[in-house]
Amino acid sequence: MVKGAVFNQKAPIIIGVDVKEGVLKPGTPLVVPDRDCIRIGKVETIEIAKKSVKQARHGDGYATIKLMGDTHIQYGRHFDDSMQLVSQISRDSIDALKEHFRDEMKQTDWQLILKLKKQFNIV
Repeated sequence: MVKGAVFNQKAPIIIGVDVKEGVLKPGTPLVVPDRDCIRIGKVETIEIAKKSVKQARHGDGYATIKLMGDTHIQYGRHFDDSMQLVSQISRDSIDALKEHFRDEMKQTDWQLILKLKKQFNIV
């Protein structure tokens, strides 16, 4: 998260982010690992330089994302900009990547998937 870049604290939560690894796409569920992987919402839209984009990658610069999810999740109460947000993955999502997006995935993306598998205890 970009420090101080919170534009709406409750659903829909609108925050600024800097993608550190991998690709962020609409539909991606985000969790806060520091808070027992609490799910804060699903990415609804992504904007870079005030233009709507279909994805944000590491190196694209800051992006603004709109998160839809549980109405009780609130910035400042459940998470803040000192915490890292992580894409929540599952065995099904990994299998879908292999089946449908293998040609779009880079080696660094697969390395990230391996790290996330360990983090979420996916076998």
